[in-house]
Amino acid sequence: MAEVESKFKEKLLALEKNNKTMDNNLSELKQQLKSLNNQNSILRERTKKPVAEFNIERDVFTTKLIEMKSLEKSLSKKIMEWELKYNKDLEKFQKNEQFLKEYILDLKDTNNSLLIKKKQLDNRLNLKLKKFNKDKKELKIDIKELKSENRHISDSIKDKNSLITEMNVQINDNLSNISSLMGIQSAYIIEELADKFKDNQNYINSIARIHQTLNESNDLRYVNLSEYVLNMVDELFLAYGIDKRILKTQITIKDVLLDPKTAFNCGLIINELVLNTIKHAFSDKMEGLLEIEIKDHNDYLKMKISDNGVGIPKKFQDMESIGLKMVDTLVRQLDGTIQLNLNSGTEFKIKIPK
Repeated sequence: MAEVESKFKEKLLALEKNNKTMDNNLSELKQQLKSLNNQNSILRERTKKPVAEFNIERDVFTTKLIEMKSLEKSLSKKIMEWELKYNKDLEKFQKNEQFLKEYILDLKDTNNSLLIKKKQLDNRLNLKLKKFNKDKKELKIDIKELKSENRHISDSIKDKNSLITEMNVQINDNLSNISSLMGIQSAYIIEELADKFKDNQNYINSIARIHQTLNESNDLRYVNLSEYVLNMVDELFLAYGIDKRILKTQITIKDVLLDPKTAFNCGLIINELVLNTIKHAFSDKMEGLLEIEIKDHNDYLKMKISDNGVGIPKKFQDMESIGLKMVDTLVRQLDGTIQLNLNSGTEFKIKIPK
């Protein structure tokens, strides 16, 4: 576009130069005509002179007039040539001007089209930029969440290692209790030996059940007591062939979470008391109800294990029997209290501080 404008300006300057030249030539012609008019005036003045002198001057004037006409003709021809050239240049200029106008319009259209495309590209770029910033923000959030989750996992691993150490100590203590219990039971008659070993087996299963519940838990710091007790009762009923249609259960435990150590002892206590109901509360095919109710009172845990059976035999009521003595020992380890009611069946009320 710059090159076209430059050529256009050159043509325009050339036309202006030609016009100036023609103006100068016309000025010269006007001067010459003025001179002729002056000479005509002089000639008229001289007509009063003698004829011979007049003829001489007339011949001179005629010669000059012929020269002037020749010059005028030459100038007219030049003027016509200049006009023709000027008209051609003007026509060419007008064509170039029209072309230039059309070219400028095309450039404007192209520029408008480019502006529209630029705007579209800017909009797309802004959308991409917004999406990028959003993705960047989400990525930062994801990284932050991953770091938080990683810290949580690290803390969980530390807690798990700590719990494993604590559980190993607890297992050793429990195995020591089992060893002591088996030592006490060895004093009983041989025919009772099979039942005692089954009881010990359930005792060990109760410990293993705590480990399983912990391993399946998302938070290794706590045991869900409801899930643990329900599974334990089902396994005890299965182990001793108890028909749930005959001995019904009513278990009420809501949102009770305990640390593993407390859960161990509570599990063993409940295990022993449920065994007591299974083995002593009901005669063969006697229908009954076993109730387990555990409530969390913030500062302490309250447990009630009861049945509507025949009650505990007198020889076991003094808490000195093997099973009840172990229950009493476990409750004391937790700094708790235990109360036995025999008004209607058997009812144990246990209160454990948290």
